[in-house]
Amino acid sequence: MEKGLLWAAVLLAALSCTSIKEDRSRCLAEYTVVFSGPDQTEGEEYSFSVSGTGLSDGFIYTGGEQPRVYSLPRQPLTLCASCGWKGTKPYRVPVGSPCDSVYTGRVQAFCKGETGEDRIVLHKDFATLFVAQELATGATPWEVLVEADVCGIDPADGSLVRGAFRCSPGHYTAGTLSTAAVRIPRQSDGFRLGFIRPGNVKPSKTVEFDAAAAEAIGYSWKSKDLEDISITADLTAGTVVAAVCNWDDGGGSSIFL
Repeated sequence: MEKGLLWAAVLLAALSCTSIKEDRSRCLAEYTVVFSGPDQTEGEEYSFSVSGTGLSDGFIYTGGEQPRVYSLPRQPLTLCASCGWKGTKPYRVPVGSPCDSVYTGRVQAFCKGETGEDRIVLHKDFATLFVAQELATGATPWEVLVEADVCGIDPADGSLVRGAFRCSPGHYTAGTLSTAAVRIPRQSDGFRLGFIRPGNVKPSKTVEFDAAAAEAIGYSWKSKDLEDISITADLTAGTVVAAVCNWDDGGGSSIFL
């Protein structure tokens, strides 16, 4: 009996000295996400979400690199952020309205340890289209109609939302120059610009700003930050000129359409 008790004591002592590693793969990690974006987004509200977790957040971006800490599962995840609309669902422009100033960013993350860090940079997903008309003295400007086949973007993966974009912006006339401006969402191919003669309801002249026209002036809808576009039309002479208008510092090149 005493011998049996002795063996039991030895076994317990051995077990107490054995290191049993805990499976911590299901534990949450303390994950720091550092947000940044163009100066234009400072003071705007950012929306943030993590794929497959239900985790979402909203906060005001104060500029520079702004860190925030989240508890995230230790598995491959997509972190995505957006600015310009509420929530993290796909953004769509209502027919008849201009696009909002929308920015998105995303990153693939996989935190394997107790802590981790990643960065999300938001990029400009809209282009401001400036349209100028050269007029004869006292002439009435034509109405401008912008149409395209993409009406929004999904912040989760950057995919474009197919659908009709249609907007007719107001214009401002000073002397013999009338100008209008409208924001359009990132496109896959381009857009159509219609000029409607005063008193008419349908365009009398339509210009296609297609892939070939974009390439001719070095414009790309795949740029991380979309440049703006300037178009000048002299409808009495039948000429329309398009130019890239660098959204942050001006300049660019032009082409006749």
